[in-house]
Amino acid sequence: IPEYYIRDSAVKLGFYQRIQQAKGISRIHLLEDEMIDRFGDIPDETWNLLRIAELKTYCFDIGIRSLKQKGGIVSLLFEPDTGMDMAKLTTLIQKYKRQLTYGSDGGELVVRITVGTASAEKCLDLVKAILLDMVAIVQ
Repeated sequence: IPEYYIRDSAVKLGFYQRIQQAKGISRIHLLEDEMIDRFGDIPDETWNLLRIAELKTYCFDIGIRSLKQKGGIVSLLFEPDTGMDMAKLTTLIQKYKRQLTYGSDGGELVVRITVGTASAEKCLDLVKAILLDMVAIVQ
């Protein structure tokens, strides 16, 4: 959250804590609304932070233990008992063509999303779209 957006460090810290502790998409959207009401239009850096908080919520709901980006690849490491329908995952991979692959890491499912050199906004949008599609295929 940039200094020019929220100048008071205690208030800014409070928002960081509330974003981190937000359980559910509706809570994140309430924080967005509050920020707009109190401070005006949300800057890009702060939007990205809020989008990442949304992704964490979807990951928790789906059973993804970790989401990491290294270079142009975002890796999703699933909990062992996720209940992923592999036939539907294969269909999802076909939908996203070369952007989505899966494999195993120590016997655990890993899905990799190729984001290449996409902007942060496009990367977050793609990961969100895939996570939303995955919600439907986790049993």
